[in-house]
This record gives sequence, structure tokens and C-alpha cells, in this order.
Amino acid sequence: MIIEASTSLGIVLSFFINNIKSGIGLLPVVFILQLLLSNSIFKIEEGFLSRFSNFVIASYGFEAIGTITNANKYPLAMLQDYPMITQTVDTLFLYEANHVLNCWISLLIFSVTMFFLSHLILEYMIYRRDK
Repeated sequence: MIIEASTSLGIVLSFFINNIKSGIGLLPVVFILQLLLSNSIFKIEEGFLSRFSNFVIASYGFEAIGTITNANKYPLAMLQDYPMITQTVDTLFLYEANHVLNCWISLLIFSVTMFFLSHLILEYMIYRRDK
């Protein structure tokens, strides 16, 4: 599902790219935004970015992979060096079937929306070319 949603995002973005150089320039920006807004490096808890991170494909992929592997059961490696740090259960990785299903449904909605959007953009481009 993650690959499907990412591919559909790439298809939509490719409609706005006119040449290879601008595509290569856009690629790191999209990857960095996906990584920063996926809640994998740090949590975004409130504000505009928290609402925007709900529309990032990587956040649902990160949640799904962490849930499937039950990431909460593994101890933090830095607990050995810093015993004063306490490990808490991350709600991002609830080890429940419903949580994984919600992530997959969100990724499916992304895929369908992006493919529908790419179809509309392609139809518009064909209409504009033939006009």
C-alpha cells in the first residue's frame, strides 16, 4: 500500500514537471518533507504542521510498519547509557489489527485520490492540447 500511494503521488507530481532538471530538484524536497512530517524523527503534536502531517503518505506507512513489527515491545538502545530516561508506549504504534487497518485504508484513500486527480489532470491536458 505504501508503494502504491507513493507511486500515485509521483504520477501527480510528474504532471507539474516540465523537464528532468526540475524533477531532480523537486525530488529531494518531496523526500525531506515526507521524512520530516511523518512523525518518525520528532513528533508534531499541534499547530498547522500537525494538520498537514495527516496528509503525508510516509506518516501512515511509518505507522503501519511500526505497528506490524510491534515497535513498542523493543527497548530503547539509549536506556543502557542513560538509565534516567523512561520509555513510554508510543500511541503511534498500537499493536492492534484495527490500527493497521486504519493505516491501510488511509493509504488506499491516498492512492485512489491521487489516481483520480492524475486522471483529471491528464484529461485537462489532452483537452487543452486539442483546443
